[in-house]
Amino acid sequence: MMSGGFGEPLAYSLRIEKILQRRRGDFDIIHDNQCMGPGILKLHREGWPLLETLHHPITVDRSIALDHAETAWKRYTTRRWFGFLRMQMRTLKQLPAVLTVSHNSKIDINAQMHVRSIGSPSCRSASTTRSFALRRRRQEEGPPDGHFSSDVPMKGLVPLLEAIAKLRAERDIDLIVIGKPSRRSRRVGAGASRSHRHRDHDLGRQ
Repeated sequence: MMSGGFGEPLAYSLRIEKILQRRRGDFDIIHDNQCMGPGILKLHREGWPLLETLHHPITVDRSIALDHAETAWKRYTTRRWFGFLRMQMRTLKQLPAVLTVSHNSKIDINAQMHVRSIGSPSCRSASTTRSFALRRRRQEEGPPDGHFSSDVPMKGLVPLLEAIAKLRAERDIDLIVIGKPSRRSRRVGAGASRSHRHRDHDLGRQ
């Protein structure tokens, strides 16, 4: 971490491998959610039934972060931060199967993370409307609220603000956004201005 890299996927995979050595009879299957460190690969080689989940290629996050880097130093530190990707790609190529959430994600993972030898099954990341349905929202319940971990385009905040702006041409609608865009965020600022930002409530960070 002190060198600017994100070392948690490596460190966690080594920790969990040591912990599970003492608990072989406690679990039927190991489900790894995007850690993909060498410790996870070691669990597989030790005979643990292993399922790996990868929602999308993390190379996409790196590309978006680099697109938003405004200086050469920022681009350098961004590449350092995403250095764990090389480790994850090496691990991914040696795992028996990868579960992802859509056919498009499967194509992107194979293309961008170079794991063409792995057949990635996909499962739908959604609820069936046969079992679940949205209840009608009462007026007194207030406006919908949105939670975003960051304001990069991948999180979808700008399209949401633009959609709210279009809906306001047809009906009276408000949106509560919990969080704050970064000071350098031009994309969110532009989207918010198109969505009449003075009507959106910023509750700040807790």
